[in-house]
Amino acid sequence: MSVSIKNVGSSSLSINQEGTALEIYSVCDDDLPCVSTQALTLSDSDWKWRGTLRIFEANAWIDSAEEAEDELLVVIPSGQIAIKIVAIIIGDRITWGATMILGPGLEEGLVRDLEV
Repeated sequence: MSVSIKNVGSSSLSINQEGTALEIYSVCDDDLPCVSTQALTLSDSDWKWRGTLRIFEANAWIDSAEEAEDELLVVIPSGQIAIKIVAIIIGDRITWGATMILGPGLEEGLVRDLEV
């Protein structure tokens, strides 16, 4: 998985390492009720936390017009029907976040990009 952030402003942005992370959640077949082929609405409590990965450890700041990128291996255990990946980047005066949900086809090992 690739996570990137770009500073489009005119000044440097600080990244606080404490709290800056990827949080991984998943839903298994056993966690969902048997329903028709209609879409399901999942609440936050339906997602099971699987782990937290640190990101941007090598970046204390991002200069103006600079882009930072981290690549991580996210291991997806068998039996997962959906994975939710939440990126959180803590700055001095602002917090950025982005969420990606990966569904069927997880076993194909596709590389995904998450832009914050």
